[in-house]
Amino acid sequence: MNKEILPVKHFFLAIICLTLIAACNDDKDDKLQNHHPIAKIKDISNSLKVNQEILLDGTESLDSDKQPLSYEWFLISKPLISQISLSDKSKSLIRFVPDVSGEYIFNLVVSDGQLESNPAEIHIKIKDKKLVDLFIHAHPDDIELFMASSAYHAIKNNHEVIFILMTSGDGGLSKLISNRKESILYPDVRILGHEAAVGYWAQSNAVIDKSTLIDTHIVYKRTYEPNVAMYDLKFPDGGLKGQGYENTGFQSLEKLDNGTINSISTLDNNVYNGINDIHKTLADIINSHTVDADAILYIYLKLILLKIMEVMQII
Repeated sequence: MNKEILPVKHFFLAIICLTLIAACNDDKDDKLQNHHPIAKIKDISNSLKVNQEILLDGTESLDSDKQPLSYEWFLISKPLISQISLSDKSKSLIRFVPDVSGEYIFNLVVSDGQLESNPAEIHIKIKDKKLVDLFIHAHPDDIELFMASSAYHAIKNNHEVIFILMTSGDGGLSKLISNRKESILYPDVRILGHEAAVGYWAQSNAVIDKSTLIDTHIVYKRTYEPNVAMYDLKFPDGGLKGQGYENTGFQSLEKLDNGTINSISTLDNNVYNGINDIHKTLADIINSHTVDADAILYIYLKLILLKIMEVMQII
């Protein structure tokens, strides 16, 4: 064997050994390095109600280094009038009981004793149909005339309040009412008065959405913070005897209900095909604001609609 080759051979063997030793040290250092744990909150059912105990579960949190974890929960946000607080925030499982409807936001942070996780967050929305006050009325200003006290106190007590305006209250009039500054349609005057009253009670300006899709119909909707919604269906006024008016094609809800006409057009050009079409729209509006609305709702809507037509014949 050529002796001159040996030093070169030994040199390469030394390099290989040093590389292997360095790799082992790197692997050892990686095993010794601590990693941030990961906080996780288990999903919660959406069917939640006021005064129902809710379990917050952080047991799916993990640490890749298999170190024991400590837990800390934070109540980030709650409804304005809620009085709840977290008494035991250091367990993997904690319980709370929502005292009012609204949104509750919680964070969870876990620690391995050296490093903390990024916060995990969960949003819990509580809706209770017992706190929903529903007002269905024939004309825009009927609430102020007949139910002002009930509506005012419902809003002030922070209930969720829904106003549904059935007709435009046009009285067959499409003429402009003019003053020195502007001209405005008669039915629009009535709705502006109602809008101002509700805004005053809610201490909030209306946010107007002219394209809210309810069932298959576009409905004019106003919302007021924090919990008030108004839907304006804009059916033509039917008159004292349900005969309708010439300006709106002699249409009326009474004629639709008794089968004299098969469909009715609103002042904003929605077409409702039969009385059941109106029932469905009303039910969809109410269901969008309540939890587990009763199936019997359709029967009550029928009775409500008949009562509205009686009122329309009196006013």
